[in-house]
Amino acid sequence: MAREEKRLQDAEGLDKLCSEAEGGQGRKRMKTGVPGAPGECQQAPAVDWGDDEVEEHDAVCDVLAAIRLLRSEFPMCPFVLKSHVYTIVRDKTDADVELDHLRRTNAIRVLHIPTEWDEGYVETSEYCNVIRNCMEGCSGRLGSVLEWFKDDVVSRHTASTIAEEDLKRGLSVPKGMEGKGVRRGVTDKDIDLLMQQSLLQRDSSLSSHGQRFVFCLPGSGHVVKSLLAGGENCYPL
Repeated sequence: MAREEKRLQDAEGLDKLCSEAEGGQGRKRMKTGVPGAPGECQQAPAVDWGDDEVEEHDAVCDVLAAIRLLRSEFPMCPFVLKSHVYTIVRDKTDADVELDHLRRTNAIRVLHIPTEWDEGYVETSEYCNVIRNCMEGCSGRLGSVLEWFKDDVVSRHTASTIAEEDLKRGLSVPKGMEGKGVRRGVTDKDIDLLMQQSLLQRDSSLSSHGQRFVFCLPGSGHVVKSLLAGGENCYPL
């Protein structure tokens, strides 16, 4: 019960932070030190950046630092919303470009949020830790499927959704063994196991071509509901 209350308090605090940031004047640039683990910000080593690279480097630092700042300030909220990143990195174009860069390089995961105007982010290393937590105490088929999902699917697929055939191929073929004839026997029941762990859910989008699945974060559903119920001021109309 106490843990549930803490999660809700963090969700409310996140909304308050949004409101305060939106009330500020102009964009506040994050420190250009390279952020470490949540709650830390380490000094960046000396790097000889060319003139054309300085602005891009600053934007990357800003976006990743913003994600880590929000996670460290509200550790019980398991992900960060794009709308919350916008309250810190005020240039939305820069933020969008760098968020996509972080996704494509698999530094962050894009999570399914049931809205038309927002999406969630979590660092890939943190997402993998969540999968490891799911693996604790698991044995047999479930433990194997979770390990294959972490090592061979998450590491190769960076989009927020994945086609059923790509999911089965990722679970079947170990990373680095593509084209070598090495395959595991994977069935629909294995995908059901991942859905039962709340790591995947079927994509209900009408625009989806063929069967697709969205990547999810276990235990985040009630936080989403709280944010949607109390954070209208943080979302664009």
